[in-house]
Amino acid sequence: MIRHPMKASALSISPGLACMVHSHAFPGVFCIYLVLIRMEEEGLRKAYGGNHTA
Repeated sequence: MIRHPMKASALSISPGLACMVHSHAFPGVFCIYLVLIRMEEEGLRKAYGGNHTA
């Protein structure tokens, strides 16, 4: 689950933009976003414990 609207919108918009400009960089950018989201979620779990999970 993505809790940050900016990251969710970037992941939603990226495929369309990649198709429009015929970019092959999209899979790399998508993977980077997923890694960053997982890292952020892990940091929030460590900082706030069980109170953070929905």
